[in-house]
Amino acid sequence: MSEFTKMVENMECDVYHLLPPKQILEHCMSMTLIDMKADGCDGPALERGLGAVWMASHARIFQYAPIASGDFITYRTFPRVIEGNRYIYYVEILRGDTLVVRFDASYIPVDKTARHVLRIAQVEPLWKTPSRTAVSRNLHRLRPACAFSPCGSDTVRWSDCDCNGHMTSGAYMSMACDALGYWESETPHYLRMLQLDFCSEVRPGTLLHFERGEDFGLQYLRGVKPDGTVAFVAALVY
Repeated sequence: MSEFTKMVENMECDVYHLLPPKQILEHCMSMTLIDMKADGCDGPALERGLGAVWMASHARIFQYAPIASGDFITYRTFPRVIEGNRYIYYVEILRGDTLVVRFDASYIPVDKTARHVLRIAQVEPLWKTPSRTAVSRNLHRLRPACAFSPCGSDTVRWSDCDCNGHMTSGAYMSMACDALGYWESETPHYLRMLQLDFCSEVRPGTLLHFERGEDFGLQYLRGVKPDGTVAFVAALVY
């Protein structure tokens, strides 16, 4: 287990003066990448060893209290867990001794050329330490049964993308929150739960059409490419 403490900067915060979902997601994912590097199997090591890249397949946030500018928060990370043919990383965010965020994410190793998922057995020799066992938190793909209806669109910008020319996880998060009206209330609030399923890569200039639905108190959003391919599915409570 590792811990990283930082102060929340004013420039990181949103219109509610709170740390927004995008920053929470990106901070937590950054901490898992730091752990991967320390354990010998970050992106460059995976590419050198197996010609593969890491891809996030799902990410989920549960938030129990707001995080405001000036707060000192600690990111607590945990070693990888193997579930099926994927790695699960858990991160907790604490303010003092109080748990304010629980973050879960799954990563899969993908052959850079053939674009197929590698077997975990191929990747395990690259790590310095063994994986750990943990009770599953059931981080599985969203399967909404509700009806969906169109609710707008947005174009992916270069500023939404990483060095590979693909939309970043944080950009998916902000796009989903914008489309579901997260910041439209005059009353400050914070994210209670959000899960993102990354379904296909998205490049700059792509026009994503949004479809919205609701089921058992969860608001769902699908981002669909012009060819009909689903780019992402999100579920949100705030």
